[in-house]
Amino acid sequence: MPAVPPSSPPDADAFAPVPAWPPATGSGAPTELQWDLQRGVPFSPRFGDIYHSEAGALQQSRYVFMQGCEVQTRWRHRDRFCIVETGFGLGLNFMATWLEWLADDARCAHLHLVSLEAYPVTPADILRAVARSPSLAEVAHLASQLAAVYPQPAGPGLHRMLFVHPRDARHCVTLTLVVGDAAQWLPRLQLQADAAYLDGFSPARNPDLWQPRVFKGLARLMRPQALLATWTIAAAVRKGLTEAGFVLQRRPGLPPKRDALQGRLVPWRDRAAHGLAAPAAPALAPPPPPTRRRALVIGAGLAGAACCWALARRGWSVTLLDAASGPAQGASGLPVGLCLPHVSPDDAVISRLSRAGVAWMRQTLALTGLPAAAWQSGEIWQALPRQDSASSRHADDDAGLPATDGSPAAEGAPVFVPDATLPGGYRGAALRHAQGLRIQGAALVAHWLAASPGLTMHWHQAVAALRPLPTPATPGPAAADTAPVWQALDAQGRPLAEAELVVVATAMDSLGLLDFGTAPDASALAPVRGQITLGRATGQTPAPPLTGNGHFIGNWPGSASAARWDWAMGSSFERGDTDMQPRPSSDLDNLAKLQSLAPEWAQALAPQFGSALQSREPGLSPWVQIRATTPDRLPLAGPLPDLAALGTQRPGGGLRLSELPRLAGLYTLSGLGARGLSLAALCAEHIASHAGGDPWPIERQLADAVDPARWALQQNRRPHG
Repeated sequence: MPAVPPSSPPDADAFAPVPAWPPATGSGAPTELQWDLQRGVPFSPRFGDIYHSEAGALQQSRYVFMQGCEVQTRWRHRDRFCIVETGFGLGLNFMATWLEWLADDARCAHLHLVSLEAYPVTPADILRAVARSPSLAEVAHLASQLAAVYPQPAGPGLHRMLFVHPRDARHCVTLTLVVGDAAQWLPRLQLQADAAYLDGFSPARNPDLWQPRVFKGLARLMRPQALLATWTIAAAVRKGLTEAGFVLQRRPGLPPKRDALQGRLVPWRDRAAHGLAAPAAPALAPPPPPTRRRALVIGAGLAGAACCWALARRGWSVTLLDAASGPAQGASGLPVGLCLPHVSPDDAVISRLSRAGVAWMRQTLALTGLPAAAWQSGEIWQALPRQDSASSRHADDDAGLPATDGSPAAEGAPVFVPDATLPGGYRGAALRHAQGLRIQGAALVAHWLAASPGLTMHWHQAVAALRPLPTPATPGPAAADTAPVWQALDAQGRPLAEAELVVVATAMDSLGLLDFGTAPDASALAPVRGQITLGRATGQTPAPPLTGNGHFIGNWPGSASAARWDWAMGSSFERGDTDMQPRPSSDLDNLAKLQSLAPEWAQALAPQFGSALQSREPGLSPWVQIRATTPDRLPLAGPLPDLAALGTQRPGGGLRLSELPRLAGLYTLSGLGARGLSLAALCAEHIASHAGGDPWPIERQLADAVDPARWALQQNRRPHG
């Protein structure tokens, strides 16, 4: 599709579209970025305003925002520091702050910046803007790193990007880009900011970003005494910020601006003394993380290994216990699996969650350096149900269909093809995943554990029970940290390990250690047997991988498992079945799935199966494991409910999940089912963020959807008797 030229602003001769750099590939929507030739700054035709001051973007970022919020003074020697920003734009404030953080020997260990942007630019826009501005040369290397992981497309929701300090792997910068209207998205976020940058376009041109709802939303997410800075002193802005609880003062502005503004958030109890309206009650804040950061992870599969890495990179001292002789001895040891986003016409919870999960998995693979022998990125085709397009668009099916709006497909997004002709003979509706992932599960688990700094691992350690140790009753050093300490016990009641934070990641065995409450008409976790069939190729291994009702995955050159198998097909999905013995009938079921997915390949491979019901052919090799699934097919990821305390609450009291009593320091990551590769890393990041007081990587609705307390809440809402 030819690019549509952006609408011309007034005095069009003074503006020119930025030439493509690097050269455009023809994919993706056209950018709105233009260049003000008279002032030499980037310009937005949507708002008729420039992206930064003529005085220079970095100078503006350093003076107005960094000095206005006193970030370099306030982040000194801290473990973490968080900034929230309205108006990400070209990412210049982020890159300027990142640059100063890199150069500061007294920097905080973990810097978070959460930035909201309704109209995101593209990675190419960021590179073009930096290349066109000599004053931005010092952030060119940062722009390249940002563009390399910047989401394309940057659809609505949260997009997390992690950047590790090049000389100190213990220190990192985390950017969470929130795409959407700020007034709508601020209530969906969970964070505690130390500073706020207000840097939208002019209030006269973009009033939505400067409305009272935005200011109150920011105040809810900021710590008492947090600082705020902006370049505008508009009366409506000052009034709105004051009503939200900020005490304001003017600062000299950066020319051509005469003034700038600084605000300090007054604690709600003190607002009356400052002549400010006080809320009826303060916003609910999560409990502070424990001072002593010891973590115990139980279970060495995908869930446990992901938690080990997410916690250890944040500075937790992590101990791993597992009953087996080594990692990935259960369903996580799958020979190969696909990591793809779920797609649905209404962008359901699982679609949004898996899309974020796949993006975060891709980052973890790059950050930890998983060898190419264990994973590949490339084209994967997903066959869709054989229904007419009208009905299939409303089918509640794992395959789903994307909503289409007629816009050109963005790079990396699944593309709906209504009449695809695929390798293997499939003809019909399909999704093309241009950047799908195929990953060897056991190799990923081992690699995550090896990449977790300071991790201590203990094998043949079966945990039979967990108990909280008594909290010190008398004041003193032992009572300085009020976080409870959990102790893991073996079957004889002997202590195995203890820590302030425990994550139970033992799939079905989690039911023996934890009480989730009762799910409607079902257990919180249920077993599902899965058998994969592995085999050798009689000719060239088919490619690319196919999925749909089952999957067919060919091995790749250089794969670590190339000597053992050439292709994998499956998987069976047998609910309530825990039999670990291979079944020839399951192999034949897998072949039947391949018949609908790729009939030509099924015909070519059928002779290998022979009379599989009587005797197994030597070229076939089954792999069997048991998955743990939940009734709603969403994982359990987060803190456990305190059912005893909840039992004292009045039933039907209208509690929300955020108000439920919790067992402090006790978390779980389980029930991943068949989505371990697409969800484990993101859910572990959520748990580590929740436990450590970091900004959450997912919005509150998604966090509620995977909350282990969701069934306990349903029980509480049902009147008893």
